[in-house]
Amino acid sequence: ESMGLKFDAVYSGFLGNPRQLEIAARCIRDFLRPGGFALVDPVLGDNGVLDPTQTPEMVEAMRRLVRHAHVISPNLTEAAFLLNEPFRPGLSRQDLKAQLVRLADMGPDRVIITSAPSERKGFCAAVAYDREQNRFWKVESPWIPAFYPGTGDTFSSVLAGAFLQGDSLPVALERAVRFVTLGIRVTFGYDTRHSDGVLLERTLPALRDRCDIGGYSAF
Repeated sequence: ESMGLKFDAVYSGFLGNPRQLEIAARCIRDFLRPGGFALVDPVLGDNGVLDPTQTPEMVEAMRRLVRHAHVISPNLTEAAFLLNEPFRPGLSRQDLKAQLVRLADMGPDRVIITSAPSERKGFCAAVAYDREQNRFWKVESPWIPAFYPGTGDTFSSVLAGAFLQGDSLPVALERAVRFVTLGIRVTFGYDTRHSDGVLLERTLPALRDRCDIGGYSAF
């Protein structure tokens, strides 16, 4: 603040207490350059439950933080908590669209929901909504029977990088889905502990490929 710095993007992920969420909101308000964007990954929980470090107070504070965001990237569980709705793992296409719109009504221009159900057996999806264009997007990927910590952080980090490079919402969505899916698939083939996370060092070169895009679809 004393140096007068402004940034092209402000990106928040895991936060440990409501005071930290207030600081993140202040960073967006005070340090974002005009024309920049704020991406909030509302890390709260997964599989229908809050993480041990999260509380109802944190959920309420996160609802206040996402009002300052231009982009948010909750998983299906976090979307339900933000909307104060029951977690429903088998949402229909129309229910997913309705959730995306209600989340956008909280403030963000672009909303992504990860770990969403797919109409294709053996697949999962990431779905997105652009409020300004009123367009919905979807990228599907094969379901892999493994869980690794940090994949949500990786997903949102690739999103942030793609937006900073000028990618559109569906292109950024596909880049993030493909990179995380590749990381999980590669790691699944090694004898590693799930708690060690994804072997990113073996998949980072894939981020250089900016041409092989075309798997996204209107939703």
